[in-house]
Amino acid sequence: MQNVLKPHTLASIAAAHGVNKRAVQEWLRRAKKAEGAEVGEIIGKTRYFNDEERDILLRYAGEPRNRASQAKVPDLFEAAVSVPVSVEVGNHSTPLILPDLSQQSYSLENFRDNSVTCIDIDDPMAVVDQFIDHADRLIEGMNADIARRQQKLRQSKKAHEKVAEKVDDLKAQAQHYRRKSREIAYQQSEQATELKESMELLQDLGKPQAVAQSTTAS
Repeated sequence: MQNVLKPHTLASIAAAHGVNKRAVQEWLRRAKKAEGAEVGEIIGKTRYFNDEERDILLRYAGEPRNRASQAKVPDLFEAAVSVPVSVEVGNHSTPLILPDLSQQSYSLENFRDNSVTCIDIDDPMAVVDQFIDHADRLIEGMNADIARRQQKLRQSKKAHEKVAEKVDDLKAQAQHYRRKSREIAYQQSEQATELKESMELLQDLGKPQAVAQSTTAS
């Protein structure tokens, strides 16, 4: 996943300047040693650079890795010349003329087995760097997906625990309601029945309805 603020990687810098990733890693090593600080930012397993940090790396691209390696290696064949050789036997000499090898060239193709075709890759390390870069991006994507799914799983588990807790509470409350409702209904019916009985008793203790009306009329 490319960083918008730091769009450059070791692989992209190498591809843009026609070198392999190992060369850019060497620039990075020189830059960190000279600057005394980190250059770029590691996100996941990939180091990213902004334009300014990329330019810092490029400043160290031209430095020789080892000045001693630039010393001229003497050519062992530079001083070789055709020297006439003579063989002396007593007072007689017979010059031995050597073949002139100054313009001789050779082809290793003459020593190869032409029955076998050799399939070669121009820059194997560039292929390796490209493969590693793609593999790193794929691994980053898989790790990010796992992290996202684990977070969602944790949220789902938490939601399930809350719902399960509320279900248990609801069941307990329903059972309590059923018991209390039954008790209230029983008590209410009992009180109403007792009140009715009291009213009927009071009625029985009074005068008959006809007598009560005649007494009132008198």
